[in-house]
Amino acid sequence: MDSQTKNCQNCKKDFVIEPDDFAFYEKMKVPAPTFCPECRIGRRFMWRNEHNLFRRKCQAPGHSEELISIFPPQANVVVYDQDYWWSDNWDVMSYGKDFNFSVPFFEQFAQLIQAVPFPHVANTNSSNCNYCHSLLSCKNCYMTFVSDYDENVLYTSQSNDLKDSADCFWVGGPCEKCYELIDSQKCYNVRFSRFAIECRESSYLYDCRDCSNCFACVGLRSKKFHIFNKPYTKKEYFEKIQSISQDEAIKFVNSKPRQLHTFKNAVDCFGENINNSKNCKNCFGINDGENLKWVQESLKIKDAYDCFGSGYGELINDSMSILGTNISYSKRVWYSNDVQYSYYCYNSSDLFGCVGLRKKKHCIFNKQYSKEEYFALRDKIIEHMKKTGEYGQFFPAELSPFAYNETLAQDYFPLSPETAAQKGFLWREKTKVEYAGDEKNVFKCQQCGNYFKIIDREQDFYNEMGLPQPVNCFMCRHSKRLSMRTPFKLWNRQCAKCAKEIKTSYAPDRPEIVYCEACYQTEIS
Repeated sequence: MDSQTKNCQNCKKDFVIEPDDFAFYEKMKVPAPTFCPECRIGRRFMWRNEHNLFRRKCQAPGHSEELISIFPPQANVVVYDQDYWWSDNWDVMSYGKDFNFSVPFFEQFAQLIQAVPFPHVANTNSSNCNYCHSLLSCKNCYMTFVSDYDENVLYTSQSNDLKDSADCFWVGGPCEKCYELIDSQKCYNVRFSRFAIECRESSYLYDCRDCSNCFACVGLRSKKFHIFNKPYTKKEYFEKIQSISQDEAIKFVNSKPRQLHTFKNAVDCFGENINNSKNCKNCFGINDGENLKWVQESLKIKDAYDCFGSGYGELINDSMSILGTNISYSKRVWYSNDVQYSYYCYNSSDLFGCVGLRKKKHCIFNKQYSKEEYFALRDKIIEHMKKTGEYGQFFPAELSPFAYNETLAQDYFPLSPETAAQKGFLWREKTKVEYAGDEKNVFKCQQCGNYFKIIDREQDFYNEMGLPQPVNCFMCRHSKRLSMRTPFKLWNRQCAKCAKEIKTSYAPDRPEIVYCEACYQTEIS
């Protein structure tokens, strides 16, 4: 099939579907999208609250305790304490319902979302991590999100095997004693750095590998005792770094050219931050990926289009938070296969339009069917959805339990309250906490004006690391880290040195100097 130009039914801009795209959709047995790639990302992001926490009551039978939850109290959903949710004390199948062919699918699915309980957070095998969400096998963490095997970690998102660290983002371990580390791997005592791999005892690095005792350096490989990319003796190094301010260090790092992308062992790929992967197009934050397109922040994933925060699976289409095989139009489906239009389901197969199921098979709208009944009814519902124009679309924004400004959509596609309202998106103003008098360890954020508290173990961390207390709240610090990253989008521009045409995630109006790969390698060699 030839390439086709489509007009996005959301933003009304044209986008192109290539022959390889059609082959993938045919393999998945799904229709080609009617939203452009950027609008597809934004629609999915409106379903993911990653780091906003709220207080609300547990609604499990006989319970009324206050929970710290990702679901705001205003959301029209039922929330159970996660221990009760995972127990056998209630039957998720009791919410099963017959499909009504006189009503659109999404209208019926919305009713199921509002009826079936959700866990207040999704932390697995983790201890002393009460103010966290989506953790696996973590210990003693605070305000840490979407992370695995972390210990004693504060104010961090998307980390793995990180220990005794704070304020990090997308870090792969083992890492220890790190602070303000972004998009990095296997570091020890590295601070204020990005794209650092196997570095130690260093600060203000950018795209450095196997370096130790380096300060304000860019593009170094296997170096020691360097400042501003220049070598020093050990004694000179420690004497000189005492006199360099943070502003000087940041100014130097920002003045150096950026490579059009940051890849490691990436073959036939374009995007940003792709490692050990091949044939990944328009992808960002990928480790061990193959045959991907429009995929972000995922690892060990193969043959997938349009997904975010997924891994250990293949054949995934227009979904997020997926671990499994052959899954489309779904959110948070783990260790499952052959699933469509489902939400918060685990260890299951052959599901369509289900919520909250565990260890189930051949279910539609949380109702059990025989194998033959399941496939016959599923195919009939798909034909119904094609007639209503619903099949091939991810869940609509109005079904999400979260307001726009509570989700990743606001992080990556920020809107004002007025613009969000014009687009028909829900917006919830956050309650500002006021403190009277000189309450201990409470400070006013210098950026947003909200108050924030420094807990005791946080203060212990700053003291041990010799770091000053932050002057901004967690959310403002997180937003600053995000601003240092490039968007999930590519632009055509020219290499600033040789004028070669390049495709890069650095927009033409950004201040960074961007080189093609050859010129960058010459610059840093």
